[in-house]
Amino acid sequence: MAFNQIARKSEIEELFWQMQVEVYAGQVDDTFGVGIEPLETLTTESVLNMLDYKSGRYSIEKPILLGAKLAGMSQEKLELLSKIGLKVGLVFQIVDDILGLFGKVEVTGKSNTSDIIEAKRTLLVTKTYAKATSHQQVRIKSILGNKDLTQEEADWFKNLVIETGVLAELTNFCKEEITTTKTLILQNFSPENQGTKFLIELCDYMVSREL
Repeated sequence: MAFNQIARKSEIEELFWQMQVEVYAGQVDDTFGVGIEPLETLTTESVLNMLDYKSGRYSIEKPILLGAKLAGMSQEKLELLSKIGLKVGLVFQIVDDILGLFGKVEVTGKSNTSDIIEAKRTLLVTKTYAKATSHQQVRIKSILGNKDLTQEEADWFKNLVIETGVLAELTNFCKEEITTTKTLILQNFSPENQGTKFLIELCDYMVSREL
């Protein structure tokens, strides 16, 4: 095997190992860090960091980089694709959390109350709690993690997410992130390239997943 092939194989293995370590760190944070932190002290930044490691890096960024490295792309292009992958990965997880609360079970195949019952520390929860009144915050804490959650309680929380403007805020954020990411892609890669077309389609898919 030629030296450059050996070097590339080593780089690919290191990148794959890094991806595993990152997702382990994210899952641990989701379970024992952010996942159990009191809502009063939970911050948007800590949740975003957890989402980045738990989902964004292994689901989008690292797979893109693995392919790009195998294709022999320059370091400059790899850094650009990393930035693109992290943006798309974050949107992927935020939209997934929105679907986890507002999605139709027959479409998503997932219960739209499980995130509430499991007291998942999503951005929807974090931001809604921060904007709620003290009375509403008390009720939020009584609902999250309640194994005997009623439909009325679930509907109340979902309505609060809407009434506080959090659903609209995160939906708009995702759309804006995807718009800027698509611009970044088209400014740096040929629109006729199959890889470019795939990235654009991936971006569009992220904000078109049916609720």
